[in-house]
Amino acid sequence: MTITLNRRLLIGVATLAAVIVAATTLLPGWLMASSAAEATPELVVADFARAYYTVDYRDQQAWLGRLQPLMTEPGFITVKTQFAPVVWKSIASARFANTSEQVSAEALGPAAEGEGQVPAPHAWRIERVRVTLAPAARWPGMTANSADLNILLERPRDGGEWKVVTTLSDQSVELFKQRGGSQ
Repeated sequence: MTITLNRRLLIGVATLAAVIVAATTLLPGWLMASSAAEATPELVVADFARAYYTVDYRDQQAWLGRLQPLMTEPGFITVKTQFAPVVWKSIASARFANTSEQVSAEALGPAAEGEGQVPAPHAWRIERVRVTLAPAARWPGMTANSADLNILLERPRDGGEWKVVTTLSDQSVELFKQRGGSQ
């Protein structure tokens, strides 16, 4: 068996290889709103709020898939087992869907920050964020186009990524500050 390689075939294979390498190394960074190297608390909470409020009743797993990389493991488990069943019940019954273009989020700054020791040394921060939805994109039961949230973030003291733990009410933020960051 003889294989004949011509110049056009070699150029085509080299071009295809270059496109594959570029797509697998450069494209993921372009698609993400923020990369790990620049994921400040403000960017993380804005990304989380947009991901949380962008839903399609037909695909709960896609919604959870957008939230998981932004959250701590315990935080995600809580959302998946406690919040998702309740939230999805109203979203599914209303056959509700919106798009990311209809949802915006703006970090308003930290409400509190500090350090904790349990379960391991970590920095924590509560960020305020304002989520604004287009009128047609409001969730079932929402009476206003915007909502202000308090989002608790953690980062390992040795410098890992900021991750969302949970959202907190204003009252919970005050209790959290009084207790020095213990939940």
